[in-house]
Amino acid sequence: MYNNWINAYNSFNWVGNLTNYKEKDSYPDHFKLRIDRNNLHLLDERFQNAVNNYESQFDGRIVAGEIYYWNLNYISNIDEKTSKLINDLSYKNQQGAPIAWNKFARSLSSLSREPTVENFTAFIDACNMSFGYSVPITFLDLYNPTEYPVVDKRTATWWRDNKERFGYDEAPDFIVSENGAISGYIYHRESNWNAYLHWANFCKDYAKKLTDHTHINWNAQMVEMAVRASSSSRMLLEPFDGQEEISEEIPCSDEIRNDLSSDENILNKSPVLILAIDSFHKKIGGSAKYNDEDTLRHFLQNETVGSKLLETRGEIFSQLSERKIHWENCEQEAKEYNQNLVKGKDFGGDAPAQYLPAIERFDGQFYTALGEDGRSGLIHSSHHFLIMSACYGLLSPQEPIQNYACQFGNKNGAYWLWTKSKFITDILIEYIKQHNIERIFDFTYCDVISYHFAIDWQYLKEKTPVEVIHCYHSLAEGDKALRYFGNFIKEHLMYQEATELLEMGLGTIDNVVLSSKREVKDPDTSPDITVQDLIGYGEGEKIEFKRGAFRSAKPNGDREYSDDYDPNYNFEKDNSMYLIARTIVGFLNKNGGDLLIGVEELKKQGDRSQPSGITREYDKLNDKNLDGYKRKIIDDIIKPMIFPRDIVNHFNKYLNISFEEIDDETVCWIRVKKSDIPFYAVARYSNGKKKEHFYVRTESETVEIYFKNTGDYILKHFCNRE
Repeated sequence: MYNNWINAYNSFNWVGNLTNYKEKDSYPDHFKLRIDRNNLHLLDERFQNAVNNYESQFDGRIVAGEIYYWNLNYISNIDEKTSKLINDLSYKNQQGAPIAWNKFARSLSSLSREPTVENFTAFIDACNMSFGYSVPITFLDLYNPTEYPVVDKRTATWWRDNKERFGYDEAPDFIVSENGAISGYIYHRESNWNAYLHWANFCKDYAKKLTDHTHINWNAQMVEMAVRASSSSRMLLEPFDGQEEISEEIPCSDEIRNDLSSDENILNKSPVLILAIDSFHKKIGGSAKYNDEDTLRHFLQNETVGSKLLETRGEIFSQLSERKIHWENCEQEAKEYNQNLVKGKDFGGDAPAQYLPAIERFDGQFYTALGEDGRSGLIHSSHHFLIMSACYGLLSPQEPIQNYACQFGNKNGAYWLWTKSKFITDILIEYIKQHNIERIFDFTYCDVISYHFAIDWQYLKEKTPVEVIHCYHSLAEGDKALRYFGNFIKEHLMYQEATELLEMGLGTIDNVVLSSKREVKDPDTSPDITVQDLIGYGEGEKIEFKRGAFRSAKPNGDREYSDDYDPNYNFEKDNSMYLIARTIVGFLNKNGGDLLIGVEELKKQGDRSQPSGITREYDKLNDKNLDGYKRKIIDDIIKPMIFPRDIVNHFNKYLNISFEEIDDETVCWIRVKKSDIPFYAVARYSNGKKKEHFYVRTESETVEIYFKNTGDYILKHFCNRE
């Protein structure tokens, strides 16, 4: 009997697509939503926050589409009703206060606390729905889903036909109108409210019983979903007396038996993720069909990450169109592939395009080895499968994509766009957290080694408890290993139980090496990138701008210090030259980076940073030319302010200083490589003492790690290198 309830709830798959609203362009942040069971709680939370903070957080778009999520398919004039609701609730007085919204929010809060017919009547009035019934109750469900379920004509019919079987003989029936919907007529309001209270009590009662005996945290909303699904599929839900046990025959995974939180994780899905890469060889053609439900964004509950994912894809498209993303030795092929690329829905546009699911589009060695049965097996596998793409970032296997040519070759512009501020890693982290991933099998090693290093694996491990298994072939290098990877997944991963994959040990299976550490080293090749590109990307973990270096220096390179408080002598922590030193140290101690001197960062949102040049600092130099500028950086910053001296003795191992002309301005470009030893910035204080400070680069800032934590960082970053 419990089994039927679980099956019914699992089969609830109603989807509301708010993008159908004709005025969606007036509300760009809201009406791009596809609502289903897995992200309904996000809408609940947004709505609850708006109601609870009604004086400061009114937003008509928050209210409108959310209330109609459950019945978009039933109301023919939904656009008009949605627009009317927005207009009604957004009415403001002369001071700009949304008086209708305030009344609405206060009334809903009162109804939730005291569910009386008087409060319900007041709330109907606040909704400006004289004869409404189901819609106001749906507001109540959004505001307090654990206590108040939705009711419409389908659930009302089920309640009428089944309430006696469940011991609610005395509960009144809902009074319906001629079209079968629950009547909101004023003379029927009290009777229907009493019927609703019995229906709500039933949902709460059975939520408690199901929670006690199925190890799932049910609430009233979930019971209503099971009832709605059963009434559609004619699945019989049986009452029970609390003595039954869950049958072992039901396909109920360990995840379902755990306490489900309100995010309603994808049921019956394993905690194992298989990560692979795209391929250069692709099938041509496709169709105009684009299903947003198959995209990775659909599986990301974090709207900010999803929006940024699409925005970055749009930037990739723009750079491919302008041929700014280079791929050594493949320029002609890339031009031919991308000449038909358009800004379709996959890049945030609306141009007609030809799409194929990613797992069908890719046709390289890995996918050829999978074959048709392997591709189908991955789609229907209980395990998660994602594809890394230089063009799209990360892809779900069925995501519709165009034919393209874009790789991470030589850490090009695509690599920088996806790795800026660790964004591609953040996407993966969001997916891991949302789907409770415990173990990743990583198959990203190929000839384009930048794929393997685009994910910041150390950062991933710091942010999640996931275990990463890096996979290599013991005999085949680079792309030659890809077909073996395809066969390995098909033979050893795809059809195995999650418990077996979680327990699979390290070592070698069929010549595939399973390792907890990366077995290959980053060659750290110079990126095929320009200063102009870096300025366009903006500051991030591996990019920093400075307007100048020698603000604190005396004119004409004067090094005769007048007293101990002269900033040239003290090199204290606010000294402009010291700021250059600490940025270099931060890059050395993390993952390397690019420091541009002579670039002014514009703080205003939407503005691009601009080259300001370094020639204005020539009056601080003895030799007023580029050689003099470089020599002053080395002699007055790097030598006295960075420790140990290995930075000077092996300069080219760590640094490269060059100059580029941009818009008639000269920019100093200091390329800093990732160090294999810790470095410190040396500050000299007015009391004559010197002190070493340890810095690392985090996001777009250089931060100091203080003494008590320095040891831990050094052990993890330098002594336990992958």
